[in-house]
Amino acid sequence: MQSATIAFFCQQLYEKMFKCDKTYWPFRYLCDGTEHCPNAIDEDLQLCAHIQCQKNFFQCKTRQCIDSSRLCNGFRDCWDGSDESPLICSEFTDCGQIQATIKMQPLIIQGVPTKPIFWPWYAALFQLQGLKWAFFCSSTIISRRTVITAAHCIWGMPKQDIKVVAGKLLSDFYVPEPDSQALDVEDIVVHPLYQDSLGNYGSDIAIILLHGELAFSSSIQPICMNWTLRNILRGKHLKYPAKVAGMGITENGRISKELKAIDVKILQNKECLQNQRYEFRKYITVGSFCGKGVEGGIVCNGDSGSGLAVQSGPSGKWTLEGIVSISPKNPRKILCDAEYFTIFTNVGMFSQWIHDTISELYN
Repeated sequence: MQSATIAFFCQQLYEKMFKCDKTYWPFRYLCDGTEHCPNAIDEDLQLCAHIQCQKNFFQCKTRQCIDSSRLCNGFRDCWDGSDESPLICSEFTDCGQIQATIKMQPLIIQGVPTKPIFWPWYAALFQLQGLKWAFFCSSTIISRRTVITAAHCIWGMPKQDIKVVAGKLLSDFYVPEPDSQALDVEDIVVHPLYQDSLGNYGSDIAIILLHGELAFSSSIQPICMNWTLRNILRGKHLKYPAKVAGMGITENGRISKELKAIDVKILQNKECLQNQRYEFRKYITVGSFCGKGVEGGIVCNGDSGSGLAVQSGPSGKWTLEGIVSISPKNPRKILCDAEYFTIFTNVGMFSQWIHDTISELYN
């Protein structure tokens, strides 16, 4: 396509309408997988490469935008069929479901135990220390072969020194649990923009490819993913229930012996900036958001990498919206400071990267 034509379409995009022969079409019809113009110019590949999908739309690998309701409907709405890929659809109908009612009180710090069936997408990460495996971080199951965690958890760590254990209720690796499954790590992909402390922990997200597949059961299930690029801070999702599970430091200053969880209130970044210590504000970026445990609960050391799950929609399924990144410590204690907030990686802002990365890993 000639540059003048691209410039013309960019101008029309700015005006929220585009011209097709002698008629005008709303912007949402541009690159939506359906040819509205007689010459199909509205679905031109070069044009669609410049399009950023709107909220609640899925972006195909060919850069088309289709309504998220058309995902995994049995039809190839994307030219390349990426909307029907096994990565997205294999657990599409069975994700984010809990087979028992969750009744959680302030946990992690100040809490009570939970059970694997209450949190089936939780997977513990264990590190080889000397000759023994020790718990160090958490992760979230999104498919039979992939989990998501915080990049700072596994930054610079050899893959052979990590084991991923699903269906795990206890932080002691050597206590046998009938529903648990331990797998080695085949590959690790850290987000390319992550630079640990040098980058203020921005883009704190990583994908772990398992060596083998998890066998799903009532205790081991994937969480749902929203594959539309979206910011959870914009929309009604702030009002939905949000929860985090982990085995981090408890009120006794020790790693929890068992899986615990808390309810979390998601906050707008403006409120977070106003209430955080000045030196901590640099960690609040476009790819993150703040959350605060309710009723005295705190997300703390060792809970890093845990997923923040949000229950929404008529189906009542749970979706991964955040990853525990960092939180201020109390300068007088080893515990985290209950007066301040936890920073979560905003998963929705990285959905396209997650999809593309896992697709490459699978291939």
